[in-house]
Amino acid sequence: MPAQPPADDAPPSPRGSVGPDSPFAEVLSTDLPTSGRLLASHWTEVDGLLRQADLKAQVLLGVDAIVLTAIAKLGAAGGGGSPVDTPVEYAAMVCLLGSIAVALLTLAPRRGGPSGTDGDLLYFEAAATMTPQEFTTRYLGMTQHAHVEHVLRQIHVKSKIATVKLARVRLAVGLLAAGIFLVGASVTFG
Repeated sequence: MPAQPPADDAPPSPRGSVGPDSPFAEVLSTDLPTSGRLLASHWTEVDGLLRQADLKAQVLLGVDAIVLTAIAKLGAAGGGGSPVDTPVEYAAMVCLLGSIAVALLTLAPRRGGPSGTDGDLLYFEAAATMTPQEFTTRYLGMTQHAHVEHVLRQIHVKSKIATVKLARVRLAVGLLAAGIFLVGASVTFG
């Protein structure tokens, strides 16, 4: 038997019951056991995207370090006091250091959740501010619809975070590629 959303005249619950004005009301009016599997699939997919973005940023940091080490060794082998002697080499260093900065920014944890996470029981910082008893009481007191709405909200928020992280990874890759190109140009035409 499909779960029924609360009636329009039902008072709003402090635990986040879903009313007709909820952005997720249409989804929640469907059969919850079926949509539950779909929610789990979306949750897993978005979580995987976050992990991929972090892993890619970590790999970029390693590649940046290797390229910077190679530049330092090339400079030392050339007998110069500095591994960066020409404007092209300076530009390469700026690109590589920019790639490192953007990759670190991708990995850096943030305090204070994105908008829409205040009081959301599934957002880790909101849960961490409660006592275990308060969290348990609020979580177990949620209706099935309220729980699904919290999951939907988290999928939405995590999707926004994944989009930002992946955009930063793209920028870091572009800076790394530009830096490698400039190093190659410097070595070839230097």
